[in-house]
Amino acid sequence: MPVRLVRFTSRPNLEGKASHLASPSFSLPEAEPDRVLMPPPAARNPRPLPARLSRLPVCLSIALLLLCLAAWAPLIRAQADGPHADTIAATVDYLRQQVTPEGGLDAFGSGADPSTTARAIIALGTAGIDPVVLSHPESGLAPLDYLVSTLVTYTHESPFEDSEHLFPGNAGLALAALASADLRPAPSTGVDLVEQLEATLRPTGAYSTTAASGFTTGEALASNQAWAMLGLAMAGRPVPATAASYLIGLQEPSGGWQDSDPDTTGLAVVALMSTGHVAPTDPAISRARDMLWSTQLSGGGWRPAWDTEPINVDSTAWAIQAMLACGHQLPLASHRTTLAADEALSAAQLPNGSLGGEFASAYSTAEGILGLSGVPFYLTPALRVERGLAWLAEQVSPDLAVSAAVDIASALAFSGYDPRSLDKSGVGLMHVIEAQAQDYAAASVDQAGKVAVLLGQLEPAMASMNAAVAAAIDAAWDPAVQAFGTITNTYHQAYAILGLHALGEPVPDGAATTLLSLQQADGGWKYDLAEAEWNTTTPDNTGLAIQALIAAGLDSAHPAIQGALGYLRSTQDSEGGWSNANATAMALQGLRSAGEEPGLWRTQAGYAPVFAIARYGKADGPAVWMWDSPWGGPEDSLLATVQYIPALDQRTLLSPPVPLAPYNPMPRGADPDILLPSTVRFWGRDGTLQVRLGAVGDSDGDASATIAWLRPDMSTWSETVVLAREADVFAADIPVDRGWCMVRITLLDPDGVRSGENTGQTVTLTSRVPVEAWLGGSPVPIPARWVHRAWHRRAVEAP
Repeated sequence: MPVRLVRFTSRPNLEGKASHLASPSFSLPEAEPDRVLMPPPAARNPRPLPARLSRLPVCLSIALLLLCLAAWAPLIRAQADGPHADTIAATVDYLRQQVTPEGGLDAFGSGADPSTTARAIIALGTAGIDPVVLSHPESGLAPLDYLVSTLVTYTHESPFEDSEHLFPGNAGLALAALASADLRPAPSTGVDLVEQLEATLRPTGAYSTTAASGFTTGEALASNQAWAMLGLAMAGRPVPATAASYLIGLQEPSGGWQDSDPDTTGLAVVALMSTGHVAPTDPAISRARDMLWSTQLSGGGWRPAWDTEPINVDSTAWAIQAMLACGHQLPLASHRTTLAADEALSAAQLPNGSLGGEFASAYSTAEGILGLSGVPFYLTPALRVERGLAWLAEQVSPDLAVSAAVDIASALAFSGYDPRSLDKSGVGLMHVIEAQAQDYAAASVDQAGKVAVLLGQLEPAMASMNAAVAAAIDAAWDPAVQAFGTITNTYHQAYAILGLHALGEPVPDGAATTLLSLQQADGGWKYDLAEAEWNTTTPDNTGLAIQALIAAGLDSAHPAIQGALGYLRSTQDSEGGWSNANATAMALQGLRSAGEEPGLWRTQAGYAPVFAIARYGKADGPAVWMWDSPWGGPEDSLLATVQYIPALDQRTLLSPPVPLAPYNPMPRGADPDILLPSTVRFWGRDGTLQVRLGAVGDSDGDASATIAWLRPDMSTWSETVVLAREADVFAADIPVDRGWCMVRITLLDPDGVRSGENTGQTVTLTSRVPVEAWLGGSPVPIPARWVHRAWHRRAVEAP
């Protein structure tokens, strides 16, 4: 399995293809104030980078959704505009003041240290901010520079550099930081940290060595085991189930780890969830969550047993991260507290921007950001790629459309896996394509181009298919009008050019001129020139056109390319992306093909495109087109997934082929769209019964809950009332006074409602309201006995 730790952009090798083609006239849009291109640090060598992508056949309905997006941009879920954006911005300003000339973070006034620096990198990457924003103003060195320079000494017992003297916990933390910053390939330190860490795995499942130095040890303590697992998972490497079992074996009867420390407990939960082997409903996870909820302070935060301050920022952030990893969302509210946990964390910010109490530091501030990010930090680009590919592999079936097969195969090939090795239940992915490729390619030249782009990634080449597809593209060329297919269609021109380039075939002289003629006055491209309200210039069409023009031989300095880049600058959103997964993916690929460093396209607040594209992925692998769309919920999208994976993997349609490995899917974890109901709580007061049902999951937001009640004075059940959704709670206030009362709550989720070991689309709870609900004090919980209608049997959910 390929190791993923990469952050470089390089131009495709197109020597000898300089072009002097004329370009159409257009006006170059000016960048908005928040679209400031940050110059590279003075003392820092620019990091080069590769690229690629595919797209399903475009029909009018899909084009309509994609191309009229601009009017709905304000509906996008953007972390940059999130509830804690101002708090995070202030923490970044504070952390800038703590950067040493070496690029590291100084937590306690004794100089930079790798541990604090690694945590800052992880925190900023999780928040969608490029850690290069912390570059030292004079030296230009950033946290990544410092971490790489200390990588060997931080992860090994001095003076050794072999795996037997590795500190697995430190190595895991360092790998997690490199993966969070999307740094690939591994830095040239002479040490393969991934290989060495994997070599420390023992038959027990422990990652351990005999290394020791001061208070640092290679022993498989809970924190060391957790960080070792996280480092590998976040680097896109599989973590054996035995490693997860070993960490679970260290859990204490209280449900916590390491003397019920909330920090270590939160860390352990996140590590277990990162492996894909453990679900939020696993007994070990349930015990840990119960332990954390039971130790939450009334003010909303957490603190370790030794602490006496009102809130411990580190502990609170780790507890929040544990809950986020299990499917909770912000605000993380509880009936026990006056503030949501993340709001309490935000309130702990000091005037200088740091997070913490009397001993606030760069360390506590960096960890505090994790609790404000709203995203499980283990979901790095590398892990999202692996889980996304695993989800795509599961879509292979006997009735798979050839268009989907081509896109799935392309996603695998651009990620370094041989699609010819994927055979699911007797259905070979490439067999589907081979059987229909010629007819598919002959039907439309853009389809032929997509097949050609796939074939260009396969080594050894499939010669007969290559020749047939190249012939299909050539047959679509009309020398009289100098165009492929429909002369006004951007996809026909662009994919034909890209397909010929992928197969090493010459591109007709007039092809680029025709594509250039389709560029609009704002610098962008439409799908075609049809007059329709939905048919506007878009970032995805523009990114595709940039790649094709570079493939045809235009230099990135060509006015048309510069105009297209100007268009992309003007349409970039506040999170650093382009408003949806497909547009962001194709825009990113266009940038990389034109030799642009995407890291330099971060916004003034530091939000970068590579982190923006990651936000469209779900925890179990698939991507959504948009999180908040006027046309429906955030459903799993094959179209978005096949485009977002190559962009995450820093590949473009021009990327040269890489050695391909057989594909073996990684575990991708539980489906976050499934609803997980928990405790129902009642609280009677002033003639009203407050009903609060805790539930997590349902990331696509299509679950619903209704309630009916029966009072002593009623002969039949009331009409059903819809419960309102408030983050992780369904809530209703019903008109019931003191006395006997029955309630019937029904949950519906098309993706499934899970209770105990059972999953069904609909479950029902019928319960008598406890008398204690009317006695004041705290809301009264009841054991929820959910009846799955699909099976007509009961599953007990612990309170």
